[in-house]
Amino acid sequence: MQSIKPILDYSVRIKELQGDYYLVSKNSAWKLNSIGKEIVDLCDGEHTVEDIINKLCLLYENTDEKIIYEDTLELIEYLISEKLLAYEQYN
Repeated sequence: MQSIKPILDYSVRIKELQGDYYLVSKNSAWKLNSIGKEIVDLCDGEHTVEDIINKLCLLYENTDEKIIYEDTLELIEYLISEKLLAYEQYN
């Protein structure tokens, strides 16, 4: 999982409404917290999951790396399962 390069599905848009961020696809929307938005912003097809986790660990150096790792994987796996993220395998 850490070697994949997630990217927002072509049908999904990030929308801001009154300071909140949402992933919007068709007639559905998923609200993101600020860290979720940072994760999704890094899902650009260029960063691996490992890259994303490492960047978050640098940004939030006072947070336990295990929590960052688990939470990031959980969100990315969920977004993939909802077909909001696509990905390429990086070797």
